[in-house]
Amino acid sequence: MFGRQVAISYFEHVSDLFSFTTSLTLAYMMNAKFVDYIDIDYKERIGRSKVNLFRDSIRTLQYVLEACTYYNPLKIFVLLAMMCMALALVSLIGGIILQVVSAFVLGVGAILLSILVVAMGLLAVLLKQIMNQRP
Repeated sequence: MFGRQVAISYFEHVSDLFSFTTSLTLAYMMNAKFVDYIDIDYKERIGRSKVNLFRDSIRTLQYVLEACTYYNPLKIFVLLAMMCMALALVSLIGGIILQVVSAFVLGVGAILLSILVVAMGLLAVLLKQIMNQRP
């Protein structure tokens, strides 16, 4: 259950399709609202489900990433930067141990890419702050 007034304030930024509840729950969590889960008994479904596991899972993942990027963009960008740094470490160590110049260059490139990704995250935070100041 969601409070109507609070939920309406998030309608502009949540999905109005299959994963509406997922989007709204994420919006609540990202804005430090209280979220609690209550078990509800339900009857077994009669007929076939219209849910496609692969397609709907990908869509839900997309909505989760969009919500995280909208409400707290730095988390996504820092995660991407950490993945680039992990690639950099593996490439640098591999390049040094195996004496492969291209792996070493890839490692340096991945370090530079991680710096750029963090900078993009900071720009996304700044853009979010600017957009939140608009009336």
